[in-house]
Amino acid sequence: MALHARQVAIAAGAAEQLGFGDNGKAGLITRGLAEMTRLGMAAGAHPLTFAGLAGLGDVIATCYSALSRNHALGVECVHPHESLLIPVLRGQGQGDGKALPP
Repeated sequence: MALHARQVAIAAGAAEQLGFGDNGKAGLITRGLAEMTRLGMAAGAHPLTFAGLAGLGDVIATCYSALSRNHALGVECVHPHESLLIPVLRGQGQGDGKALPP
């Protein structure tokens, strides 16, 4: 379930950055939790497990926390900062055979 919560948090970060607003983000989280519940039930989990701290609590904390790495990844996927791209570009050159300076 934790893996699916991470995916929902990445999507929530992207939705926030794209300006979908609180209602759009809440709808995305609600659908994500519904899918997590279905998956868990198919694996034999009790559905009420997802209504407590292990389910809803984890998803809310992961999707809304400013400290969530997954939420931050979703935000960065929409508008990546140059500081994150430079290590990727370093050593690949700019078409002139020269690498970017360190």
